Amino acid sequence: MSVKSLKNLSSLKECSPKGFYPDMVYVNTNESDLRIIQEQLISTEKIGNLYIGVSGLYNFNIASIRDLESILIFDASPTVKFFYKNIIKIIKKNSRNETLKEIERFIKNNETILFKVEGEDNISSNAIRILNEEIKENLSFLSSDERFMKIKNIILNNQFLFVNLDIYKEGSFDDLVDKLTENNLTIDTLYLSNLDLDIIKKINFKFISSLKGANIISAGDFCMQRLTKIDV
Repeated sequence: MSVKSLKNLSSLKECSPKGFYPDMVYVNTNESDLRIIQEQLISTEKIGNLYIGVSGLYNFNIASIRDLESILIFDASPTVKFFYKNIIKIIKKNSRNETLKEIERFIKNNETILFKVEGEDNISSNAIRILNEEIKENLSFLSSDERFMKIKNIILNNQFLFVNLDIYKEGSFDDLVDKLTENNLTIDTLYLSNLDLDIIKKINFKFISSLKGANIISAGDFCMQRLTKIDV
């Protein structure tokens, strides 16, 4: 069965915690073992057609090495929604090299919106530096034309969606699970960053139950990434 457009999921009820903090964008990840996780995913059999994840551009880095049809990003932060709205526009209009330049320009020009942390300087410069380091180390979706075009084609085919969802709100993902089933979407890989999987299991069990066999990327002790699967 073919996958329907993710636009069919646009009716999802969004929710963001009132006064959510920190309402900022983590353009990159500060987690370690990124190369190990990517190598493991490259050699892991595909079990679905959808990538789903939280936070910034690291999602595209992972999605670009899985041969999937769709990407769904969720985050409780309205600022992350603003970030992706602009990043998607940039990717649609530009080549890989121009995309990097435009992303750098966007980050610099919107520093006060994207990074709401008092007492810290050079956040945008550090984000741009790390982005370029990831590209050189072949860890980024911008590291090659092939990886970039995988992401761009998903976007051009209307198979990308961002939704403001708070995974720590009980039952907040129930509607999503139903709509994924209706649209022939099966989760292949889920990126949780440092979100607590044990808490999520208790308050969004229906969602967790839908992840049987999927790749789960999360950050353990000392921000070290780990790749697991859920046997529900």
